[in-house]
Amino acid sequence: MGEKSELTPIRELEEEIGVKGFKNIRLLYVCESFFKFKETKNHQIAFYYLLQCPNNFPYFNKYNFAGIEKDKDIIYSWLNLNDIQNQPLKPEFLKTELTTITDGIKHIVEDENS
Repeated sequence: MGEKSELTPIRELEEEIGVKGFKNIRLLYVCESFFKFKETKNHQIAFYYLLQCPNNFPYFNKYNFAGIEKDKDIIYSWLNLNDIQNQPLKPEFLKTELTTITDGIKHIVEDENS
């Protein structure tokens, strides 16, 4: 809380992979997700942005690269859009929407409870 949603992915990337210079291009999706976690029903609203990597991004040619997270080993991986359907990607809507990015903002509703 306390920051604009458009700034959050840039800050998170800076913190988690140690790279500065990302630019927010535009909002792509607003997704409402209904799901259970530990027997509690949840309703999450998330914003998904299209970002531009900095020119000096050091991980363009690395399939996997390590993140920076206290007490956790996190490995990030590039996904091939031609094979994205077979990848463990959440939320599910990204598997189809990322292959056909359109103009405008899409409102997505995912209900795992129904």
